[in-house]
Formats: sequence, structure tokens, C-alpha cells
Amino acid sequence: MFLLENFYSEMNDVSSILSISESIKISLCDKAMFAYPMECCGLLVGHRTSFCDKKDTNNITISSSVSTNNLAINPDRAFEIDPVTHITLIRNLRSQMMSCDFYEQIVGHYHSHPDSSSLPSINDLTRATIAETVWLIISISSDGIGDIDAWKAVSGKNSRIEFQKMRIQNITTSCLE
Repeated sequence: MFLLENFYSEMNDVSSILSISESIKISLCDKAMFAYPMECCGLLVGHRTSFCDKKDTNNITISSSVSTNNLAINPDRAFEIDPVTHITLIRNLRSQMMSCDFYEQIVGHYHSHPDSSSLPSINDLTRATIAETVWLIISISSDGIGDIDAWKAVSGKNSRIEFQKMRIQNITTSCLE
């Protein structure tokens, strides 16, 4: 029997932190509300904290988000990032690299779960193919925004991808200051 819970890595051990500003969170919630009852989706740009603090490689800071069209066949139950937007963003970020030690990159993506929880779905699990990427999931219903949870895709047993919950914290200072 298939149990989705088997693919959540150490649910009670939240060792990774996602730092994100309140303004970005509000923007993502607005996008989810605008798209409802369809799933919204987009890309998350930021950096791994290890670039600023060599001792910690689990933490990720989000500096911006980029909306994309949801190209899924059934956008009320799935999402598909627009590949043109994705490739254009990669090119733009590469051209703006500040140095070899620190640069902004796509660290993951966000999407909404209309009338569902912010837990990764079976569809999310089957689409998760790249380890160390962030999956920010916004639960939304006709009553408004529910939970917002961040998950990191990690290599699990037998090299299959599992989801590890991340702790979300508001950005208060930048490692660049």
C-alpha cells in the first residue's frame, strides 16, 4: 500500500530554514488568491546561506519571486512552470552574477493548493526530481489563505526524492550587510 507519509523525511526534525520577507509572502498569497480556484505557480530566487556563513548549508534566503503561467493541462489540480520564463530567468541571473562566491539563483518554486492542505501532494512527489530545491506551498480555499509551508526536496532512501519540512522565518537582516 502506498503511503504518502513515507516520503516526508523526519517530519519532526526541521533542520533547514527558509528566510523570506513578509512582503514576498504577501505577494505570493495575493497571486494564490487571484488564481483561485486554479493553482498559481512561479519561481523563487535567492541564495543558500552557506555563501554567507560557511558553517551552515541547510538554510536558504528568498530575495524575490517570479510568476509564471500555469501550463498544466488541469491547472485546478496541478501546475507546470512556463519553461520560457524559467530559461529567461536563468539567463538573466547568470548575466547578473556578482562574484563566484555569491550569486542569486533559482532555489525552488512556489505553487498553491486550492481547497487542499499545504502538504506536498502525490503529484508534487512524482514531479520532484531535483534534490535541494524549495517547494513553497500555499493552501487556499474560498475562505482565504490557509497555511504556507516550505519543503525541501532531499535525496532519501534508495536515491528517491523525499520532502523535508523547512522552518519559515521572516528576514530581518541580510548576510550582505
